[in-house]
Amino acid sequence: MYVQSNPILTHVTISNNTANNSGGGMYISYYSNPILTNVTISNNTANLLGGGLLLGNRSNLLVTNSIIWNNLPESISINNNQSPNLEPVPSITTISYSNIEDGEAGIITSDNDSLYWNEGNIDQDPLFTDPENGDFTLQTGSTC
Repeated sequence: MYVQSNPILTHVTISNNTANNSGGGMYISYYSNPILTNVTISNNTANLLGGGLLLGNRSNLLVTNSIIWNNLPESISINNNQSPNLEPVPSITTISYSNIEDGEAGIITSDNDSLYWNEGNIDQDPLFTDPENGDFTLQTGSTC
């Protein structure tokens, strides 16, 4: 049995989470197609992969007008080799008008995956007001 989900998240903040393994902020499993719009994923940690977000095998991710910042070890990991029982099938990630820490380099992909880095993306400190205390509103002068 394979997991399938198609979450649509709008105006959501995912912050200050920790995973012992992978997917600190969010772990999207097999055959899933998440859509993230106006989402902030920040200050999350995973010991292995996907501090901000881990996308599983045979899944597709659409990110628009979002901020993925200050996650360890990387912003996004797309890992199509999670199960020895499944042949890796490419995942597609499309990102537009978003602020991703380390830009395209902040996204780790497997060999077969496709990353569409569309227009409007930046890699600049979002200038959160007080992220240590959970305030992810943006300061005046933020490029976001």
